[in-house]
Amino acid sequence: MKYLFELSKDHNKLPAAEVFSCLKAEKIDYEILELNEDVAIIDTTGSNEILNVVNRLSHTFNVNQYLFSSSISIDEINKTALKNKIEKKGSIAIKYRNRSKNVDSQK
Repeated sequence: MKYLFELSKDHNKLPAAEVFSCLKAEKIDYEILELNEDVAIIDTTGSNEILNVVNRLSHTFNVNQYLFSSSISIDEINKTALKNKIEKKGSIAIKYRNRSKNVDSQK
């Protein structure tokens, strides 16, 4: 399962280091898919143990299951969503907040 950690910008390295240290402390194997000043995205099989990590983090705003990414086109979002397995029960939220200097939210 993939997870997205929304990192604080309190320090340039500490938030990500905290995430990876907690994953290691909980003995969770993971692969880093993306890492920048805003987010860390990992892939792991340790989905049951991830809650232990979430409860330990102080330099992370949110931790969410990462489903997919796409361009900002509504048509492209719909096409990509249909290709991915998303459970029909429950609810889903799509959120976007530009905290990055690397992403132009006006394009």
